[in-house]
This record gives sequence, structure tokens and C-alpha cells, in this order.
Amino acid sequence: MKWVKKKNKIAAQEAAAAAETAAADVIALKAVPAKKVQEPAVVKKYTLDLNKCIWIFTIGSLFGYILETLWYFSQRGYWLNRQGMVYGPFSQIYGFGAVIICLCLNWLQGKNSTYTFLGSAVLGSSFEYLASVFQEKVFGVVSWNYSNQAWNLNGRISLSMAFIWGIAGMLFMKHTYPWMMEQLEKIPKKIGVILARCLLVFFIFDLSLSSAALYRQMERREGVPANNIVREFLDEHFDDERLDSIYTTAKPVPRK
Repeated sequence: MKWVKKKNKIAAQEAAAAAETAAADVIALKAVPAKKVQEPAVVKKYTLDLNKCIWIFTIGSLFGYILETLWYFSQRGYWLNRQGMVYGPFSQIYGFGAVIICLCLNWLQGKNSTYTFLGSAVLGSSFEYLASVFQEKVFGVVSWNYSNQAWNLNGRISLSMAFIWGIAGMLFMKHTYPWMMEQLEKIPKKIGVILARCLLVFFIFDLSLSSAALYRQMERREGVPANNIVREFLDEHFDDERLDSIYTTAKPVPRK
């Protein structure tokens, strides 16, 4: 009997020790902070409407003018006007290019940058090619020629320029575009709409007048007389000297 009691006492002691150890383990586990599972970053998707596209066009056109001006200065050592319209420091090809890239590649936000690079290269080059054809067919001038570059297509686009479009588009969509959209969303809606519509009216006027002036310049080269009030106005206010000072790299070519 003594042996049985002794055995039971030892078993009770071991059980108590096990219980104390288990309790200590529980306390230790509670003391260790749980590891937080890192959730993937949520990429905000932006909705594009007419007003935002107008702002994108404005900012893209202004940035394009600055970029072109600095580029030509670095190449030639003197300042050269790089306006694309008769009024204001704007280069509309960059504005239209920015809008096209935003509309077509907005869904790639948060995805692999390689896709954005390739999409920007294709879209930018395609638009540049079509713009060159339009300019030549309608106004009888070309403003750029890449015939001296390797891997060019009819001198209108080239592989190196496609690469530049790709890099510029990728950086724009990854960094500038989200920041710009955040700033635009901070503008009070009514004020933003009014400002955007004012810009739209201005650009329609500026683009229309610029197109009319360039078309009239082509007519003058072809010997078309100023036989109405519109042609007389354009000849008086937008003669060859003034247009040549605005479109400094435009070269006349025969229309086919």
C-alpha cells in the first residue's frame, strides 16, 4: 500500500509539473506578438472623363513644348521655338499622345511595367506616323524626319524613337499619371469643370486657327490668290515670316 501511495504521489507531482509547463508555454505564446501578414498593395484605379482628358492634354502639350525646347537647345546650342500652335507654349502632338496612352493603358495600372513600355512604344510610334502623314497630306509640310536613323519607316518613325516613346510612357503612367490624377481630384468639381471647358474652347480655337494658317501658307506656295475675307485675314496676320518663326522645323514638301 505504501508503494502504491508513493507511486500516486509521484504521478500527481508529474501531472502538476506538466500543467505548470503548459501554462508557461501559453503565457509565452501570448507575450510574442503575432506576425502580421503583409497584404499586397492595392493599386487605385482612376476613371477618365472628358474634363480629365482635357487636363491631360494641356499638361502633356506644355511638357512636350518644354522638352522639345530643351532638347533642341542641347543639340544646337541656341533657343529654338517649338510651338505646335500659333498661341501658347504648347506642342499638341505630345498632348494627344498623352491622352491616347492614358485612355489605352489605364487598365495596366499596377501590372508589369514591361507591358506599359511596349504599349507606349506601339501607341506613340503609331500616332507619330499618322500625324506625320496627316501633316504632309493636308498642310504640305513635315516637321520631323528620321531618315538618317537606323530602322526607320519612311523617315516618319524609327526604332530609337519608339524606345523613347516606350520609356516616356512607362515613366509617365507609373509616376506622373497617378500624381496628376490625385491633384485633379482635389480640384472642386464645379471649378474643375469650368476651367476644363475654358481650356477646351481655347484649344479648339487655337488648333482651328493654326490649321487654317498652315493651310493658307500651303495655298500661297501653290499660288492660290487671297480672293476672300478669310484668306486676306490669314495673309495679313499669319504671313510666312510669322509662321516660319513659330514652326521652326517645318519643311515644305509636295503633296502627293
